[in-house]
Amino acid sequence: MHREKTPKDYKSWSYVLFTTLGMDLRSIATYRFFIGLTIIWDLINRWGDLKAHYTDNGVLPRSLLFSGFTNELWISIHMASGNIVFEGILFAIHCVIAFCYSIGYKMNIMSFLLWFWTISLQNRNIIVLHGGDHIVRELLFFSIFLPLGECYSVDNYLRQKSAKKELRRKSNRIYLEDKGTLRRGKYQILNVGTFAIAFQFVLMYTTSYYHKTGIEWTSEGTSALIALQLDFFRTSIGDYMLYLPLPLFQVITIGTLWYELLGSLLFFSPIFSGPARVIGVVLYQLMHFSFGLCLRLGLFGPGPVFGLIMLLPTWFWDEIVFRKLRTPSRLNFKFYYQDGCNFCSSFAQIFSQFFLIPETAVLPLEQREEKQETNGYQSHSSYHFNGELKVPLEGESNDLNAHPAPFVSEPIPQPEHWFISEDHLGRTSYDFAAVVALLRISPFLWPFHFFAKYSNSVYNFGESLFQQTHLHPPPDSIQLERKRKSMIPFSSKNVNRYLAKKFFRGLFRYVKAVLWNFVSLVFVWYIFGLNMNNIHIKYFYPPTEAHWLLGAFNHDQVWSMFSPAPPQYSWFYHIEGELDNGTKIELFANEGLFTWEPSPFTFEKPIVWRELKNHRWFKYMENGINSHPKNEQLRLYFGSYVCKEYNALHHGTERLYTFSLHMVTEDTNKWDPFAPRNRRPVQTLWRHLCFERPKNETETATPGGAGTQQEATQSEEYPEEMML
Repeated sequence: MHREKTPKDYKSWSYVLFTTLGMDLRSIATYRFFIGLTIIWDLINRWGDLKAHYTDNGVLPRSLLFSGFTNELWISIHMASGNIVFEGILFAIHCVIAFCYSIGYKMNIMSFLLWFWTISLQNRNIIVLHGGDHIVRELLFFSIFLPLGECYSVDNYLRQKSAKKELRRKSNRIYLEDKGTLRRGKYQILNVGTFAIAFQFVLMYTTSYYHKTGIEWTSEGTSALIALQLDFFRTSIGDYMLYLPLPLFQVITIGTLWYELLGSLLFFSPIFSGPARVIGVVLYQLMHFSFGLCLRLGLFGPGPVFGLIMLLPTWFWDEIVFRKLRTPSRLNFKFYYQDGCNFCSSFAQIFSQFFLIPETAVLPLEQREEKQETNGYQSHSSYHFNGELKVPLEGESNDLNAHPAPFVSEPIPQPEHWFISEDHLGRTSYDFAAVVALLRISPFLWPFHFFAKYSNSVYNFGESLFQQTHLHPPPDSIQLERKRKSMIPFSSKNVNRYLAKKFFRGLFRYVKAVLWNFVSLVFVWYIFGLNMNNIHIKYFYPPTEAHWLLGAFNHDQVWSMFSPAPPQYSWFYHIEGELDNGTKIELFANEGLFTWEPSPFTFEKPIVWRELKNHRWFKYMENGINSHPKNEQLRLYFGSYVCKEYNALHHGTERLYTFSLHMVTEDTNKWDPFAPRNRRPVQTLWRHLCFERPKNETETATPGGAGTQQEATQSEEYPEEMML
């Protein structure tokens, strides 16, 4: 049975050390599940832009990528081909890896593969990245150094760790395990990787504070209000937030700034270390959650929220989550399965791994003591009486007169049953009735037991399934093989061999632990020096000889969003097109850039967030088309992409002949979000000619986006470099 934590446990030096610098395996398992699903969600969002962003027929082909939009040391399997089928296969493999990562299958290899596939995808097109991609990349890298599959995972199920063995682990005992991990008791672990992830969050928040030097952050407190006036970022909830009074925005702004600087101190508090870390984590999560509700920030919402889950300490799980779940009905419940049946053992182990509290005993039937049943039920009728399923609830009377059942006076014929359960009231159930009882005490699946309780058809089907399928005991040969494996012949030779293997195995474990932690420590030092250099403290910056680590593992990071202050202007675009028949069209409004259905041209303001489709396209336009040092090359290939995609769907005189990309900028009022905005003069970023018109009627036009410049179209309005 679980031993409750005492005040002395929470004050011991080892508990404080493992809480402030270590992690809890349950927190790591929760992070693993949600971050895997987050990556799958991100891949689904990217899938719609597979051709545009990741193939040679898109806005950033490999020929352009290698001309100054990548680092020669960056690793990317996506650069092997620019074919859309190849990219689709890589995306599908990425999804499979993320799913395996989420459920905890083959984590030693999947943790590396997910990081590798993720940085490969990011390195293929860095223009569409943002801060959320950076934090997810760092979390995936440092989580490689953690035992991700030790709890609530398929790996743990495959290892078939029995509940009895796990519960005997002493809570104050420290063990050395894989990946150089020190393990205290059942769930607390500590290595350099556990510290590295907490330290990464500290660097992210503290350097972000130092980048925010504008008066909008420090004295006026208007940054939150300014950020909500950015039309693309603001969500529908953000629209309502604009009606909040200015003093409240000032409190939010100043509070966010100072909590970024000081909040991480709660992670390492030696006093009330468990509650302090929980408060620190939850407040940071609420901060990111509120950002995500009001602003479109892509992965910068779920990435840090789920990453911070890893920092939730043992105190959170023992005193908040599982304390209410440890009821007598669950602590004193025992579920036995027939060990000779592969289905039975698999079902029991999976159920124990994912759907029960750890203290619920799930054991092989061999470990059940044969005894006389005094308050039991017969097989296949344990919960069924007079056509109604009876499930004794916690606190329900155990009087047989209330639920009469035949008295069982003979030893249990264990080989005839698949499952046997014993609840806290001493009642015994068999087979399908035992499964129903197991559902009832599950914290996650308890609602499903009502289907069997109130539905005779479901219950009768389950009963008939067990009755028709006869379970045979394991053959004698299998039983003899088990006994043979459990017997070790005693001899001095075997003893010496065993001691030698134990010595070298222990020595190898210690050497591997030192190397594993040393490697992770090198990267901790590297990201520390990199972040210090970003705030102009160059003393810790790694030497030039070590800069290849930045390229090979892509740890480049700058946490400067909305720094030194949010932009006090909002912008949107117009794509003014002209068809071959002379018709003027608009390709930006009404999602024309993605549906390729034109609208009549107008300079009216569109719905900005809808017309840019998603955060990836917004970053492409902001980081690439607007401000990149080589934006002329990007604009050229963007124009070629627009022409080819539009003209592939429209033919004859309906083809797109030329278009102009206009940028409209509006100044915002940092004190009054509803004040009239000053619209600056329209800025034409690019003019693109899709194809050449023939000189005479006998010539044919060159297909859109791939023609050559002819003398008849040369003019100042369409210079030669504006055509591809």
